[in-house]
Amino acid sequence: METSLGEGNYRIIGSMTSDDFLNAAGEGKNKKLAAATLSFDQQFGETIGAFLRLGYQEDDAVVTWKKLYSGGFNISGGIWGRTQDNIGIGLAYLNDGNTEIDHSLVGEAYVRFALNEMFAATADFQYLKDDISGDQNPDGWVGSIRVTAEF
Repeated sequence: METSLGEGNYRIIGSMTSDDFLNAAGEGKNKKLAAATLSFDQQFGETIGAFLRLGYQEDDAVVTWKKLYSGGFNISGGIWGRTQDNIGIGLAYLNDGNTEIDHSLVGEAYVRFALNEMFAATADFQYLKDDISGDQNPDGWVGSIRVTAEF
C-alpha cells in the first residue's frame, strides 16, 4: 500500500499443523498447533524502513512461546550507492509458553548484499537470552549466512 509515509506492506499470516504434537502436559501426540501473526512493514521515504510483528499461538500443545513481539529498522543501501542492499537491526520478545522457558529475548543485526538481479546474500548475527525456571539463564551468539533467490 502506498501511503503519505511511503510504501507499506501489511499482512495477516495464519498457520496450522496436523495433530502430531504432545499435549501441554507433554503426553500423547494428539494436539494441533495453530498460530496467527500480524506483520507490518513500512518505508519512511527511500532510506529508512521499520517493521513490527505481533504473533500468537495456541498452547494446547507443548510450545516454548505463546506470544511474539518483534520490531526493528532497516536502512537502504542507496546511502552507499547500492539500492538493493540493506542493513537492519531488530529485537524480539517471546513469552507465555508452557515449558520451563519463561521468556526469550533476541537481538539481531544483519547486512544484505545483492549479488545480481536474482540472488542476494545476508550475513546475520543474533544474541539470544532465555529466562528459564530456576537459576538457569543461558545466552549466546548465533551467526549465519543465507543466500536467497527472488523471481
